[in-house]
Amino acid sequence: MSEEKNNKRGPGRPMGSKNKKKTTTLASLNQAHGKDEEAEQKIRPTTLAQIWGDESSNKYGTSDAKKYKEQISEMGRADLFRHATKLGMVPVDNLTLLRGRMEKEFNKHVMKFNAPASTAGPAKNVPSEIQSILDGGK
Repeated sequence: MSEEKNNKRGPGRPMGSKNKKKTTTLASLNQAHGKDEEAEQKIRPTTLAQIWGDESSNKYGTSDAKKYKEQISEMGRADLFRHATKLGMVPVDNLTLLRGRMEKEFNKHVMKFNAPASTAGPAKNVPSEIQSILDGGK
């Protein structure tokens, strides 16, 4: 009995074994969602300003969501009210709510001009009568 008290591993446990649980961090886990992440980042320009690389011509001053979020987070109350009025929004006293609405409107604006890059190539082995229909009877 005195041996069991001195022995910290307890009865029935082999010597040298310890209860070690394998911990996984959230950052190390991956989620399968079926989307092509690289294709999402490739955006086909739809306006001449985007083709020429002029992103500051829109009313938000940028097309990058991170830059815009940082820009409005640094604005004070008066600047936010002025910017909201410039965008055609009614400024509200709750700055958190106002910033959230501005981000939502920004995302709507950006989505109008961002078209995903097409990954599909031309169809192969199309029968001639279907091809004539697709060509519009040329």
